[in-house]
Amino acid sequence: HLLDVINRSDVLRNVVKAVTHNLKQLLATALLGVIMIYIYSVLGFFFVDDVYYNGDIAERQCSSMLQCYLTTLNWGLRNGGGIGDTLNVESYESDNRGRYYFRLIFDLSFFLIINIVFLNIIFGIIIDTFAGRGLRKFELLLT
Repeated sequence: HLLDVINRSDVLRNVVKAVTHNLKQLLATALLGVIMIYIYSVLGFFFVDDVYYNGDIAERQCSSMLQCYLTTLNWGLRNGGGIGDTLNVESYESDNRGRYYFRLIFDLSFFLIINIVFLNIIFGIIIDTFAGRGLRKFELLLT
């Protein structure tokens, strides 16, 4: 009964239609994003699994491939700066500078590709649907 408000309001119906009208595009884009996150979790699992560490509970968060994927999905999407916000910091002054450069590319590319590009594509699909519906209604009023 609480969702009956959607049936009573034209604005809320348009909001629901904006998401459901392009559901196929949204799901395809989300699937591509999930695949990209899987690629990042594989790289994290094989190369930097030791930096997936939660200090609050003193536990590694990448001890299995499934745990690494779920952690990358969870932390990567929920943090504003991507997965790099939650992983342990890598020192430039360490003996292995290649690892520092790997983390730099890993964190920045995750932020750019997943957090900026994919999420903005999803938002763009929804906003484009809103704009298309509003324009069509305006055109009908003019005719």
